[in-house]
Amino acid sequence: MIFTRKQLRDAVLWGDTQLKLHLSRLVEMEYLLLHRRGLTFTYELLFDGDGSDAAHLNGLIVP
Repeated sequence: MIFTRKQLRDAVLWGDTQLKLHLSRLVEMEYLLLHRRGLTFTYELLFDGDGSDAAHLNGLIVP
């Protein structure tokens, strides 16, 4: 799932400062991947949502 900061702000009705804070935390915890395209910030959800009880290690290859 890929979305812009504006799309999320319009959906959740949060202020820009509050949204930036929480999105930066999710990027830091590697739940989201940040793409910068000029002045547009695009986020990609990294969690695959498979629903298993195993630990989720996004971006790592499991042998």
